[in-house]
Amino acid sequence: MMDANRLRFVEVFDNFDDRELELLASVMDSRRFRAGQSVFRKGDRATACYVVLAGSVHVTVEGENNSSTVVASMTTGRMFGEISLVDGGLRSATCLASDKGAELAMLGRTEFDQIFNAGSPFAFKLMDLIAARVVDRVRAAAGELQGVVLHERSGSGIMSPD
Repeated sequence: MMDANRLRFVEVFDNFDDRELELLASVMDSRRFRAGQSVFRKGDRATACYVVLAGSVHVTVEGENNSSTVVASMTTGRMFGEISLVDGGLRSATCLASDKGAELAMLGRTEFDQIFNAGSPFAFKLMDLIAARVVDRVRAAAGELQGVVLHERSGSGIMSPD
């Protein structure tokens, strides 16, 4: 069990009251990762989401010639991997602790399901938070994809519809 005070600085939990933070902390664990240690790898089964309590985590994707590219860095207070709470699918990227390591709070899918199945209003508040974050990411990805398509069309001479 975590200390709820460790979650008070996490921006995504700003709208959670003391009781809700205590409940959340009661089902979360914390874990330290050494520099370069894998939090999870692309293709792993998703079983938890994470909040960075200290340090940072690099999100990497594989490129050509088995090279890895850092596409994002998760710093203190950031949440990542929350799609796992919804679908439990496979990870789409690799996350590694930065050169200074990281301490992460973990919310497992099993623990999330326990909260949700209890039917408390907090469960729906937590689900709303996760849904909003997933929607934001989907919209951002759609915008990036649209930018790539428009760029390719303008370079190939294909006219875009008005």
